[in-house]
Amino acid sequence: MDVFKVILPYAGIFLAIISILNLIKINVRKNWLSTSGRVTQSTAELEIDTFHNVRSKQKPLNTYSFKWYKPKLRYEYEVNGNRYEGHNIFSAPLAPPRMNDILMITDGSLQTVWYSPKNPRKSYIIQSSTIPSVMLLILAMVFVGYSFNPESFNGLVGEICNKLQNS
Repeated sequence: MDVFKVILPYAGIFLAIISILNLIKINVRKNWLSTSGRVTQSTAELEIDTFHNVRSKQKPLNTYSFKWYKPKLRYEYEVNGNRYEGHNIFSAPLAPPRMNDILMITDGSLQTVWYSPKNPRKSYIIQSSTIPSVMLLILAMVFVGYSFNPESFNGLVGEICNKLQNS
C-alpha cells in the first residue's frame, strides 16, 4: 500500500480545516471596533534552541544551537472608560511573529488597536493577511488531489512546469 495515498488525504483535510477556520477568524475580526492605543513595550527576547544529536559517533555529542529573537509587544488602550492591556500583534496568525513584524512599532508610539465588541480584553494591532491561509488551502487541495489520482496529477504538474519553462 502506498503510504502517500493513506497519509495525504488526512493531511490535506487537516490543513484545509486549519486554513478555513483561520480565514473565518480573519474575516470576523476585520469587523471588530478600533481605538487608539499606546505601545508600552516593544522589545526582542533572545531565544536559544539547542538540539543534541544522540546518534552522533563523535564524542562529545554534536550539539546545534539556533539563536533567534522573539518579539515582545505590549500596548494599552481604553474602551468605554475602562483601561486594557494587550499583547497580540496579529488578528489571526498562522505562525509566530517575527522581528520584522514589529520593527516600525516603537515604545510610546500610538497605534490603532482593534478589539472585540463583546470582550474588549481581546485585541490586536495588525490585521492578518489572508494570503498564508489561502496558500495553505491550495496546498491542502494539492494533497487531496494527489492522493486520489496521482497519475493525472503528475501529468498536470508536468504540463504546468513545461509552460513555465517555455514562458
